[in-house]
Amino acid sequence: MTRTTSILAAAASLLLLAGGLAACATPSAPGSSSGTPAASPSDDASAPADADIDAAWLGGGTMIAVLTRGSSTCVPVASDVAYADGVLTVELADPPADQACTRDYVLRAFAVVVPEGVDPAEDLEIAVSGTEASGSTELAGVAGLVPSDGLEDGGVPTAGWSSADGVFALLTWGSSGCPPVVQDALVSAPGEITVTLAESPADRICTSDFAPRVTLGEVPGIESDTAYELVLQGDGLEGTRIPVAGVN
Repeated sequence: MTRTTSILAAAASLLLLAGGLAACATPSAPGSSSGTPAASPSDDASAPADADIDAAWLGGGTMIAVLTRGSSTCVPVASDVAYADGVLTVELADPPADQACTRDYVLRAFAVVVPEGVDPAEDLEIAVSGTEASGSTELAGVAGLVPSDGLEDGGVPTAGWSSADGVFALLTWGSSGCPPVVQDALVSAPGEITVTLAESPADRICTSDFAPRVTLGEVPGIESDTAYELVLQGDGLEGTRIPVAGVN
């Protein structure tokens, strides 16, 4: 499979991911909660216009995680992504009118495939528009990223620091309906963060697709401008080491 073909396959998988999350989502963002009553997308818990937008490099610069705030079970979906004049524009799809969302208000993320012409070594302006969220942010460039589209590499996880304080984005591959959930993330050694993933319930029903999933984790007490590596524990990823792109 060529890199171009696998990138296009990843883009298609992202659409499957959105459907899976809506049908069988588990809060994975910092501060998320469960068991809250459902609300419609028009409820006051929906993300406001001009909301804070954050971002992170993933897949060695082949993808970007876009972070917004709102219901943990109604993660936005990108309907159109374009790049021109140094600006990456992300248009969000309107949520289904009958979609029920939990009433929590958390940081959540979705991934977009980076269009041709974007250099991850250069700073990137990102503009997001849609009814769920609207705003912009600048993602600092990271030199030396090695492209990894996940599919060619057999679903190798990648990670990147977001522009939100202490928050990283973790990209894994598997069932879109059963993304990993960060139980805790702690600095365990200089330049090392141990990330414990929660065990999935035995009765959890997962979709049979193979898609990219973005999970967020928050690390207290990290040192600014320091390179870190994640050491994953649990969810079948025991001992996996992942450099975190960029610095926080």
